[in-house]
Amino acid sequence: MMSPTDHGSDLVQTEDPNAKVPGPNRSASFDDADFAVVLLQALTVMAARSKRRQADLMAALRGADITAELPRLRNALRLLQAQGAIENLVPLSDGGLLLSVTQHAAERAGPPPQWLPLDQLDATA
Repeated sequence: MMSPTDHGSDLVQTEDPNAKVPGPNRSASFDDADFAVVLLQALTVMAARSKRRQADLMAALRGADITAELPRLRNALRLLQAQGAIENLVPLSDGGLLLSVTQHAAERAGPPPQWLPLDQLDATA
């Protein structure tokens, strides 16, 4: 388990140097806290399809069209782990990272439901 003081340099490695350089993406304008929330949402979407609630970090990033510098990614992972949103970080032989999204995080990852006022229910039926 990664501690808050651990730099995690061995947990997240850069991708193939011959890979296409990513262009601007939707996460570029987020501050660090918002980036962590977007990252958690991407991980939660992937983990929801897994019986063990696991997600591959790089696949989740690609699926959500998120690119980020390595230090920013590590900081977000540390924050999510410190908050108890992710656990069991396992480095993969291909340089990726497999992790588990906790049930507590999955329950709060999405936006709260928006309910219509009672007087507007007839108009939508």
